[in-house]
Amino acid sequence: MANSGVFNSGVLNTGVWNAGLLNTGIGNVGSYNSGGFNPGSVNTGSFNTGDTNTGWWNTGDLNTGVGNSGDLNTGGFNRGSQNNGFFWRADGQGQFGGDYTLTIPRIGLDLAVDIPLHIPVSGSLGNIVVDSFTIPTIHLSSSGSGNSLTGTVGPLVVDSITVTGPQLSLLVDGPLHLVLSGPGVGPVVVPVWHVGA
Repeated sequence: MANSGVFNSGVLNTGVWNAGLLNTGIGNVGSYNSGGFNPGSVNTGSFNTGDTNTGWWNTGDLNTGVGNSGDLNTGGFNRGSQNNGFFWRADGQGQFGGDYTLTIPRIGLDLAVDIPLHIPVSGSLGNIVVDSFTIPTIHLSSSGSGNSLTGTVGPLVVDSITVTGPQLSLLVDGPLHLVLSGPGVGPVVVPVWHVGA
């Protein structure tokens, strides 16, 4: 079959120095290439030793970019496979990921109550009464060395003694503040969408 171009040793080539089949370009050894100097096949670009690449100097397969030695990369100089970006060494790096989550914060079931108080307290301690009493007559006598003493003391009558007890009057007044806190609902987390990298 005929070639279009100059110095094409392959079949159905357009261009110059194409050794493969159906190449368009210059110096393609592989087949179905567009570009130049592709030893691999089905490449668009130049100097691709791998197959099905778009770009330049890709030694791996199915790459878009420059200098990718791994497979299925987009970007440049990736040694791993299935990467997006530049200079990745591992596999699956630089992938798009995203997450959108709604978070409803905790709804507290807290209770605070003020109770108004007005409590009067009154009272008294009763009187202490000591009834009247009598100390009987005391007889005195002494004898010795020529002197003598005789006499009586009493009777002594003690009137009743009354100790008046104190009066008590108190007022408990003001609010009683009660607080209950702790229980609640939430937070509630709702994942809307997630795209893993």
